Amino acid sequence: MALTELSHIGKSNPIASFMEVASTLDEDLLIKCITKMSELNDSLKASLEEDNLAEIEAEANFNSLIFEIESVVASTQAALDTASNDLANA
Repeated sequence: MALTELSHIGKSNPIASFMEVASTLDEDLLIKCITKMSELNDSLKASLEEDNLAEIEAEANFNSLIFEIESVVASTQAALDTASNDLANA
């Protein structure tokens, strides 16, 4: 019933439509809904924090791998230069 009234009142007077719906809600259900929404908000905040920490860790791991790759490239280039010099001397 409240939702039907809401559709009639909503466009012309959103505050009145909100009050119409709010006045039909059971207080216990409203408290339960607010509690669930608060828990969801806390969960989302925790999830975002975990995601941020995971992203920071992934970036650090990536940078470490890039450093290792650059080190391997440098040592491979040094070995190639040594081998080329040995070949030229031979």
